[in-house]
Amino acid sequence: MLNLNWTKMSSREFERSYNASKRNTILISLVACADAIKLQSKNDIINAVQHRTALQMLDLLWSEMSSREFEYLLDALKYNKTITTLKLANDEFSDKNIRYLCDILQQNTALTTLHLGGKGVSNKLLEHLCEILQYNTTLTTLAIRSESIDENGAQYLSNLLEHNITLIALKLEHTHIGHQGVIHLSNTLLKNTTLTTLELCSINNIDAEAIQYLMNILQQNTTLTMLSLQSNKIDVVSVQYIANALIQNKTLTELDLQYNRIGNTGVQHLANALKHNATLITLNLNGNDINFVGGIYLADALQWNKTITTLTVISWFPREQDFINTALQNRTAQLTLSLDSFYMSDERITGLANALQHNTRITSLSLRSGSITDEKVQYLADALQHNRTINSLDLSHNEISDTGAQYLAERLQHNHTLVQLNLEHNKISDAGKQFFDPSTKSDRLTVLF
Repeated sequence: MLNLNWTKMSSREFERSYNASKRNTILISLVACADAIKLQSKNDIINAVQHRTALQMLDLLWSEMSSREFEYLLDALKYNKTITTLKLANDEFSDKNIRYLCDILQQNTALTTLHLGGKGVSNKLLEHLCEILQYNTTLTTLAIRSESIDENGAQYLSNLLEHNITLIALKLEHTHIGHQGVIHLSNTLLKNTTLTTLELCSINNIDAEAIQYLMNILQQNTTLTMLSLQSNKIDVVSVQYIANALIQNKTLTELDLQYNRIGNTGVQHLANALKHNATLITLNLNGNDINFVGGIYLADALQWNKTITTLTVISWFPREQDFINTALQNRTAQLTLSLDSFYMSDERITGLANALQHNTRITSLSLRSGSITDEKVQYLADALQHNRTINSLDLSHNEISDTGAQYLAERLQHNHTLVQLNLEHNKISDAGKQFFDPSTKSDRLTVLF
C-alpha cells in the first residue's frame, strides 16, 4: 500500500515516491492527497490505474483535480479490471464527468465499493448515478459525503434501493436530506430485502419525528444488521423511540449512536431495552455526556443482556471498578470494553487494574489517549500477570516511555493469554522496543509500535 494521504509534498517528492513504488509489482492500494501535486504527478496516478494489474484500491478523497484531469482518470478507470474500491471527491463535477462516471459503472465489472465526496456531488449527479446503478450487479457499497445532497437526492437513492438487489451498504454523511429525506429512505426499508448496513451521519434537521418514523419501520425490517445515527443531536425524546425499536427488532446487531445528546436519562431508556433485546452485539455511545449514573444503568442491563460483546462509552465516571464488577457479576458472555480518550487518574487506573485481576469476561480492552504514564501502566502490567482472559490491549496515544515498556515486557513474560498489544504513538525509543525482543516474549504476542 502506498499511502500519501495528508502528506505535504512537492510534485517532485510525489514523483520520487511513485517511481520507487514502480519497483513494487504487488502494490494493491494507492491513497493520495494531491493538493500540491501538479498534473505530471497526477498523470502518474492515472498511469497506475491503467497499468498496475494488482491495484485494488484508489483513494483520492482528499485530492483536488480539475475537470479535465478527472476526465483522464475516469477514462482510465473504464478499462481497469482490478480496482474494487474507488474513492473520489471534487467540488465541481462537469456534465462530462458525470457521463464518464456513469459509463464506468455500466462497463466496469470489478468495482464493489464507491465513495463520492465534495460539493460537486449534487442531486443531478446522484440522479444519473442512481439510474445506472439500478442495473448494476457488482457494486455492494455506496458512500456519499456532500452538503449538496438534499431530500431530492434521498428520493433518488430510495428509488434505487427499490430496484437494486446488489447494494448491501448505504452510507450518507454531512448531507442535507433532512426530515423528509429520512422518511424517503425509511419507506424503502419496507421493500428492500438486501440492504444490511445503513449509515445516516451528521444529517441536518433530523428531528424526533423523523427518528420515530425510522424506528417504526425498523421494527418491521428483517434485513438491516447495522445502523449508524452518529452526530444527529439525538436527545432523550428521540432515544425513547430507538429503545422501543430495540425491544421489537430481532435482526439489528450493531448500533452506533456516538456524538449525540442522549445523556443519563436517555441511557436509562436504552438500558431497559437491552434487558429485552437478544440480538444486539455492538453498541457505541461515545460522546453522549454519560457519567456514573448512566454507567450504573448500563451495568445493570449487562447483567441481564447476554449478547452485547462490544460496548463503547467514553468520558464516563470515576468508579470504573464498580462498573466492571457490577456489569459482569452474573454475565457469561465475553465483552470488548473501550474507554478511549478518557483521562485515567491514579485512582481510576488502580480501580480498573484491581477489577481486571478478578475479571473473566473482558477479552478486549482499549485505553487509547488516556494520559497513561509509566507509573500508571505499572498497575495494568501487574494486573495482567493474573488476568487470563484479555487477549487484546490498546494503549496507543499515551505517555509511556522506555521505563514503562520495560515494566510491561517483564510482567507479560508471565502472561500467556495476551496476543496483541498496541503501543503506537507513545514515547518508546528503539532501545525500549528491544524489551519486547522475540526471545523474551511469548511467541503468540504481537506488539505494535
